[in-house]
Amino acid sequence: ADKEKVTFTAYFNLILLHEVSHELGSGLVKEKDGQFYNLSYYLRDLYSIIEEAKADVMAIYSLIYLIKKCVIVDCTLISIYTTFLASLFRSIRFGNENAIGKASIIQWNFLNNEGVFVIDSSQKISFDLHKMEKAIEKLMIVILTLEGEANYQKIKNFISEMETENKELTGFISLLKDEPIDIYPWFPLAKEKKLKL
Repeated sequence: ADKEKVTFTAYFNLILLHEVSHELGSGLVKEKDGQFYNLSYYLRDLYSIIEEAKADVMAIYSLIYLIKKCVIVDCTLISIYTTFLASLFRSIRFGNENAIGKASIIQWNFLNNEGVFVIDSSQKISFDLHKMEKAIEKLMIVILTLEGEANYQKIKNFISEMETENKELTGFISLLKDEPIDIYPWFPLAKEKKLKL
């Protein structure tokens, strides 16, 4: 019923601020010897997952701020929230083994645990608008703190707690099974020659 609220402008702004957000927050960690190391050095295989989640959450947080300050006037909070939810489902369909897919599951689970999504008996989803902004801010603080501490085990624990695609979410994704996935990266030459991309 709300599909007209999923707009190109909202999606464009989310993606634009997602990419900007990759450059915000912790990037380097200073060791006792005075040397700086990239955050990815400490987080290894978990870096892409937590970084994609950070960029998504910081993007919507920034958009909420910019809309409220009337800096961005070509989309509304409702279109941002609705497009964000559609974008989560789009990315979750990439699969749990994909960093973007897993980051999206983490966001869904966290926000759902905060009571942001209201799901009725006919499996229709709406938002608790009073909870959305605070929950986004809370998740952003959690992720930025985890990245700032650069503690591999803490991030692993957080991801493990939030990465499971529960029955409810699986049910929603199954409703989309006949819809095409817009981009499916496939690198057969790289696999054959075992190239690193």
